[in-house]
Amino acid sequence: MTIVTVLCLLWAGFVYQLISVKYESKKYQPDGQMIEVEGHKMHIYAQGEGNPTVVMTVGLGSPSAVVDYYRVLEGLSHYTRAVVYERPGYGWSEKSTTPRAIEQMTKELYLLLEKSGETPPYVLVGHSMGSLEILHFAQTYPGLVAGVVLVDGGSPEYYRTVKFSTALKAVIHGTRLVTRLGVIRIFGNAATSLGISTMTYFPKDMRNKAKAKFYSNWFNDNSIQELKQLNRNAAIVESNGPIGDIPFVLLSSEKSSKGVPGWDETQKKLLAWSANSRMKVIQGTSHSMHFNHPEAIVKEIVQVVSPNRQ
Repeated sequence: MTIVTVLCLLWAGFVYQLISVKYESKKYQPDGQMIEVEGHKMHIYAQGEGNPTVVMTVGLGSPSAVVDYYRVLEGLSHYTRAVVYERPGYGWSEKSTTPRAIEQMTKELYLLLEKSGETPPYVLVGHSMGSLEILHFAQTYPGLVAGVVLVDGGSPEYYRTVKFSTALKAVIHGTRLVTRLGVIRIFGNAATSLGISTMTYFPKDMRNKAKAKFYSNWFNDNSIQELKQLNRNAAIVESNGPIGDIPFVLLSSEKSSKGVPGWDETQKKLLAWSANSRMKVIQGTSHSMHFNHPEAIVKEIVQVVSPNRQ
């Protein structure tokens, strides 16, 4: 195969990706509100009624927070108001050109909740690196927060010191490249291996939306910017320190607890950030436990929402 042939195939894949993304953006409209925040539109989706309001976000690189929390959202909506929001570049939210500094991300969340009409107090739920955003929100707006739940979310100390290998960085940047070139969409094997196309517990329409967002958003520019800012953002959150007596729950997956160096140690230190904290390892779970074991996550969040509930 000549270089010219390879270049033509890559160009064809790139064009196919652009056309597909444009088509899917029209076909799969957001189910929630699109709110103008800091010059770009952000997506927020809610179910249920009640108080406090549970507000959930995802970690780095997730194609869509709404997809990730779909079953958790449904479960929580039987008990209270449950909200999922999508950072710029995630799900249906538009991409942003503003730096992905933790101060900016926290400000965007505050404005999004205010403009969307969602009422405090909030129980904030953050998966993985999303822990930094919700901890900083609790530090900045403590009067609006009724609880904080980390779903396999690392501590600021952990994220301040974590180093990514050259190989992992190459994989992430390579993933962004092949996504843009339509390679993942054309072959589809990556989506299958991640369970995107075999979610029998999702309605068909949601499965199609999940695949569309996976093919268009996986490790886009905003995700890469968040990764570059990770150590700096974690240092800011760490320097601001504890969150007082706000109810604080640290849920770790069995895989992280047993397999990630320094995880348990830094989680135990993080317990001291609140006078009302507890830690639990959810057995039989991996990092995406909110996605694969939603019932366990719902149970733990409900205990924060309704502490006297049996």
